[in-house]
Amino acid sequence: GCPSTDQRGVTRPQGGQCDIGAYELVEYTLTVNTAGTGSGTVTATGINCPGDCSEPYVADTSVTLTATPTTGSTFTGWSGACTGTDPCVVSMTAAQSVTATFTLQTFALTVNTAGNGGGAVTGTGISCPVDCSETYDYNTSVTLTATASTGSTFTGWSGACTGTGSCVVPMTAAQSVTATFTLQTFALTVSTAGNGSGAVTGTGISCPVDCTETYDYNTSVTLTATPTTGSTFTGWSGACTGTGSCV
Repeated sequence: GCPSTDQRGVTRPQGGQCDIGAYELVEYTLTVNTAGTGSGTVTATGINCPGDCSEPYVADTSVTLTATPTTGSTFTGWSGACTGTDPCVVSMTAAQSVTATFTLQTFALTVNTAGNGGGAVTGTGISCPVDCSETYDYNTSVTLTATASTGSTFTGWSGACTGTGSCVVPMTAAQSVTATFTLQTFALTVSTAGNGSGAVTGTGISCPVDCTETYDYNTSVTLTATPTTGSTFTGWSGACTGTGSCV
């Protein structure tokens, strides 16, 4: 006699034919999507997405989907037929759709300034010494420019960059870079003249013995002229005038 049910488990009607060739396998389609700022692949038997993102399966088949992020991305979860971040197991009792979301990793770039001088470092999102840290997507190329303030010189990068040109940082990991600024220095030279004699003194100066000294930019130097007995101090020339202290 005929079985009580057909291949699909459907009860045969009374007097139904036993011609099983009259019945077809039931199949349902599984569709996979990817989303997010990152990238990756979703694989399963018959699925390799992106590329091949849809496959029909026989009813009641259990399909296991695996999400693999590309370098610089993170798999952040399923939506649709699955949730969470574990492999997605889909029971094909109906047509199913599932989405895998990939997110680009982000990394922080920290800028420091060093040295006895002053200056600024600028780049997209960076304006140091006010705003010295910024977060960027994986593989972003950040160009930093160092500009010395008046009286200072930019003397070079350390950390993620070297040299004195523009600093280009590929953000494949957290990065740190330091810009060093150095105060310029200038020489002060004192001379004595006239038919008398005397001494000129100041920080680092005791002329006529020590008549030259180097100072950092914008240092204020006070010179005092003291005549010897029998001489009179009659005035400054050059960087100062008059007979008072020379600043």
